[in-house]
Amino acid sequence: MDMKQEKRLEALRKFRRGEHDCLIATDVAARGLDIDTVTHVINYDIPLEVDSYIHRIGRTGRAGKNGIAITFVTSNEVEFLHKIEERIGFKISPKAVPCPLQYTDGFPGVVKTKVRVNPNTLEKLAENTDCGITRLHINAGRKNKLRVGDIVGAITKGANISGESIGVIEIYDAYSFVDILNGYGDTVMTALKDSGIKGKRMKIEKAKQL
Repeated sequence: MDMKQEKRLEALRKFRRGEHDCLIATDVAARGLDIDTVTHVINYDIPLEVDSYIHRIGRTGRAGKNGIAITFVTSNEVEFLHKIEERIGFKISPKAVPCPLQYTDGFPGVVKTKVRVNPNTLEKLAENTDCGITRLHINAGRKNKLRVGDIVGAITKGANISGESIGVIEIYDAYSFVDILNGYGDTVMTALKDSGIKGKRMKIEKAKQL
C-alpha cells in the first residue's frame, strides 16, 4: 500500500525513537536508513541482486555494533544465495525450520528461530529437531488450477491432521511443493495417493534434494 510522504517520514521518526519495534521497507527506502539501534534485518524475500543484499543488511550492525541478518530462501532461489555467498566471501549459516509451537513466543522468539535457508540441508536438519520435516512434490500446479486451499484441504481431510502440521506450500505452473511437519510426511503422502486432490489422483512423492 502506498503511503503519503508525510506518513512515511512520521513512521521513520517513530521507529527511530523506538515507538515501533519493527519497520517494513522496500529496497529504495532501506538504502536511506541510518539508525544505529537496528539489531535485526530480515529479508522476507532474497534479493535477486547482490548489491541489494549488501545494502539491506548494512542497515544493522552500525557504528561498531553487532547485528543479525536473516534471509528466507526457497528451493528455487538457492542460486541467488550462492551468488551472495561468493560476493561476501563466506557461507551464510543455515538454521532449522522450527516447529509451529515455537511461533507462540511472539516476534522476539521468531527472530531467533525462524530461518529458512539452503534447502539442501533441510533433511539433515529435520533429523536433529522434533519437527520431522518432509518435503513432498506434487505433479500438478497452477496450470491444473491447483490452489493452496486445495492442498491444505486435501491434507487435513485425507490424512486427518491439523493445519499446524503443514509448512510452506509453493505452487508453480506444472508442479508444487509442500512441507509436512511433525513426522507426518509418510502419512500425508499415503493419504494423498489414495484420496487425491480435488478428487483427482496425482503423483505424490518425496522431493529430491537439489
